[in-house]
Amino acid sequence: MTALVKKIKGGRAYWYATDSARVNGQPRVVRQRYLGTVESIEAAFDAAFEPESIDVVEFGATAAMWALAGRINFGLWVDALLGSQATGLTVGTYLQAAAVNRAVKPRSKRGFITYYDRSVLARLVPAPPQAWASQRFWDAMDLVDVSLVERIEEAYVKSAMDEFGIDAEALVYDATNFHTYISSTNGKAPVAQRGHAKNKRFDLRLVGLALACSTDHRIPLAHISTAGNDPDSKVFASSLPRLLSRLEAVGVDPASVTVVFDKGNNSEANLKAVNVAAIGFVGSLVPTQHRDLLGVPDEEYQDVEDLPGVVAYRATKRIYGVARTIVVTRSESFLAKQLVGLAQTRGRVEVALAELVRLLAGAATRWTARSWRPG
Repeated sequence: MTALVKKIKGGRAYWYATDSARVNGQPRVVRQRYLGTVESIEAAFDAAFEPESIDVVEFGATAAMWALAGRINFGLWVDALLGSQATGLTVGTYLQAAAVNRAVKPRSKRGFITYYDRSVLARLVPAPPQAWASQRFWDAMDLVDVSLVERIEEAYVKSAMDEFGIDAEALVYDATNFHTYISSTNGKAPVAQRGHAKNKRFDLRLVGLALACSTDHRIPLAHISTAGNDPDSKVFASSLPRLLSRLEAVGVDPASVTVVFDKGNNSEANLKAVNVAAIGFVGSLVPTQHRDLLGVPDEEYQDVEDLPGVVAYRATKRIYGVARTIVVTRSESFLAKQLVGLAQTRGRVEVALAELVRLLAGAATRWTARSWRPG
């Protein structure tokens, strides 16, 4: 049997590991190994568990997003619909990796390798650096024909709805645009156009995106790419029938859907199209369209259930010749935010006016606030 034995030498304790056994019927120490003092044993123990190197990588978000993409079979659907491919990383793997990167820490295709090396993705999908070169991403994307995009989206959206039980009875719809760095001389991307950039990048070509999300956890269920210079109302008109077709493809009855959209999509033609489609809708109006509603007395407003601080007034009005239900709401929390915004704007204007007064006071020509008009 093995035992630890302490021996005192020169007043200090030293430890040995010993093995004992019976020799000729008598107990004897048959092996003895010197371990050292308590201090040296502790030092050896600490050194044994000290790593030679430490890799610090992002883990949680990447691992979670990769797992979610796997649960809806995103990459697998891409590969299944694309058909047989050459050896190496599949197109589905490239697109899934790019999607996870965009969700966690967006990088360009050229900068993807930096994110990859510093995240758990390098362990989830091990591959040499050259496999993640930007050209490999472009090669993969080039294999996905535009005609396949809708089929791929329908497949993984249907998987997501089945897997997570997403409720599609109420959808929030909106359209926006994003700037790109596509060259002005590049004629291969007609969808990229110059127009009214919502993020103020008027110097770059824009790509439009119409998106329908569930009100249940705000899950994107259908998207439509549009020209970057198309106005929202025009995009809505072209997107609505395609949106309904997408919903039918994933098993949603359009008659059970209520679409929520903002005032930018209002037009007589669009509301008529919603009627023809026989779907429910919730839109919005600006106060100037029905000024009389601004004068409704406070006592005629009623509390909204489950929304503390919100009151509402319900009325019927004709909009584009059709009787519609209008609900006017007031929110204490939203009013507070508006007042803060107004105060901030007023502060900036007062500073600008004070600077203007200073400049006018020092001008050679004697201008007064009454005589000066903005150009």
